[in-house]
Amino acid sequence: MCSHQRLGRAVVFAGIADILVRQGDERTVWVWYAAHPSSMLSVVSVSADSRGIGWRFPFLDSKEGFRIDVEISRRGVKLNQSSHTVPISAAVAQIKLLSCVARDPPRLHISCTEVMALEELFLSLEKGSCGMPAVIVARLQTNKFSYLLGHHKRLTGRVLSLLRTVRMLSLEEHKGEDGKLSDLHELRNLRVLSIAGTVMFSLSSLCGMQTPSVIHIKRTDITDGAIRVLSQLVQLRRLLLEECKGVVTLAPFAAHPSLQYILAMRCDGFREFRALTTIPTLEYVKLSMSVVGPDDMARCMEGFKAPTELILDGIRFSPVRVVGVEEYRQLRTLSLCESVLENYEWIARATYLAKLDLSATRVKEEELVGLCRLLFCLETLLLCSCKYLSTSLSFLLPLHQMRSVSISNFSLLRNNCIALLRERGVLCDVS
Repeated sequence: MCSHQRLGRAVVFAGIADILVRQGDERTVWVWYAAHPSSMLSVVSVSADSRGIGWRFPFLDSKEGFRIDVEISRRGVKLNQSSHTVPISAAVAQIKLLSCVARDPPRLHISCTEVMALEELFLSLEKGSCGMPAVIVARLQTNKFSYLLGHHKRLTGRVLSLLRTVRMLSLEEHKGEDGKLSDLHELRNLRVLSIAGTVMFSLSSLCGMQTPSVIHIKRTDITDGAIRVLSQLVQLRRLLLEECKGVVTLAPFAAHPSLQYILAMRCDGFREFRALTTIPTLEYVKLSMSVVGPDDMARCMEGFKAPTELILDGIRFSPVRVVGVEEYRQLRTLSLCESVLENYEWIARATYLAKLDLSATRVKEEELVGLCRLLFCLETLLLCSCKYLSTSLSFLLPLHQMRSVSISNFSLLRNNCIALLRERGVLCDVS
């Protein structure tokens, strides 16, 4: 009888907690939350969209379980986008309370601008954990990371067990010694590494790591040696390089066993991309606004077969030769916005192409007529800001798969086919 009464009381408490979070005031929820810890799961289970108040409470993520957003600064800690800052001890108490009632360890998403406070948070969380982390650090964005990593070697550190739970690591605006990233191999569960604005010396600490699958490097000077290290990550799926200087070639990635996505955008100095044509798993390639030699780009296009999406905006091409009858059988999206092309007939090799962007190019109607005669699967065509184009779009009428077309008004002849295309359900954007 007593067990049924306790169960009934817990259900009532949980129901009251749910109502308070959705409709009540935050002070009332905090009092209830403290007085009846058993109602905690009901408090945090209310989705962020349904909360009238209670933004300071953790919430239940359908993919990750219990998630706690932690923002650390010199002033203290903010939990879950709260406007109120609390001391580290109070934040740790909340996190530990949730870890006691949750079935799985809560996942922390940490953003930190004060590494000393982050170390204090980690040390407090590890007290009484008997070497088993009570939480998992799913995401960590911080500065002076080399200081934190190196500190575990000293007796005052003891942060390594929590660091080994880090899944996603984001490092921004590092200078000097912090760019060396020594001991990064200690992060045994690291899946995603993002580096921005760092004076980079070496990525050698990544050598031999089996877990990283996504590397994103932005506004950072890296070398061909770093590219060789990255090419040895056998589980690497996505490589993103933005505004990086010092890299000349991607040759080490030749025949990489797992790379699916590569972005090299605004990277001055790149000259050699042909290794990408040898990667059978490659699905997405974006080389926009990079200084690529016209001849090298043309040869690269002559060899591509695997990708389903090519984004090659703002690049100058030498004439691309149509070799034999080979086709870009996998290619579904091709973007050449603001690129300078000597010829267009090679595009027709992508017989299953669904989306083509030729905005701000020098394409003319006769070239489009020849292309669309062979691109039977084309659904989307973008022709905005094409100064050399004057057309009625009549060449689109035989394409029964066409769904949308975008074109500048000055490129349209007075007697055009816009009305006919719209009658067929084609979305026509004339700007």
